[in-house]
Amino acid sequence: MFGSMLVASVLALVLRCISGSITRRHGMTVPRVAASAAFLVGVHALVDFSLQIQAVALTFMAILGAGVAQSESSRLSLGD
Repeated sequence: MFGSMLVASVLALVLRCISGSITRRHGMTVPRVAASAAFLVGVHALVDFSLQIQAVALTFMAILGAGVAQSESSRLSLGD
């Protein structure tokens, strides 16, 4: 049960990166790189246990975090 929740939360973050890279006009490179890295790490994890190596997992999470942070604009909307 916990494993599926973890995979679902990572998938939600990757989908947020994908939607951010599609909707943003400027600064779309980092979310695209994060989504691409997630795809590559996911495909590699099907064959090998690379995410069990701490350096790989921490680097992947840092890239994914940067992608999620850049997927939305930091400017306030007009309604705020």
